Amino acid sequence: MRNTFATTISCMDGRIQKCVNDHVSSQSNSKFVDTITLAGPSKVISENKLNRVIDDMKFRLDISVNVHESQYIAIVGHYDCAGVIEDDETQKKYILDSCKIIKRW
Repeated sequence: MRNTFATTISCMDGRIQKCVNDHVSSQSNSKFVDTITLAGPSKVISENKLNRVIDDMKFRLDISVNVHESQYIAIVGHYDCAGVIEDDETQKKYILDSCKIIKRW
């Protein structure tokens, strides 16, 4: 049975949008992908300093999960992100930290 929605929390970088949504749709077996974007979302979530931005992301995720009934959430980071100027290992750490934080939301 095909899920209707999945969700990505992803960088706003236009270079990655189509391939990320195609991949998440395929992996989650979902017809549609709700996309929550900003520059370096994994860093923003991990550092938890921008309360207004975090609250906005929580609001959008709540709609995706509770209204669209999304059952799959992907946190997406990429090489050469303008919002995460640190190295790849730090980006990976931010993504893993973000996964733990979002599970608590």
